[in-house]
Amino acid sequence: MDIPDKELRDVMRFTKAKTKREAMARGRRARAKGITAPAADVLIAAWAVNHGVKLVPADKQMEALLKL
Repeated sequence: MDIPDKELRDVMRFTKAKTKREAMARGRRARAKGITAPAADVLIAAWAVNHGVKLVPADKQMEALLKL
């Protein structure tokens, strides 16, 4: 996953490998379906799925990411 934002790269360094793998897979699936989402949204969706947290999406991008 190409992460242009330095702060987000720093967060990714401290993110567990399982969440990183889920975020990268979710990002690839999103791009394959034509969904463009910020890397932060992809990471948040992956973290929520891995931790069993139910998110209430505030926009269509997050809603789509959570359904992948």
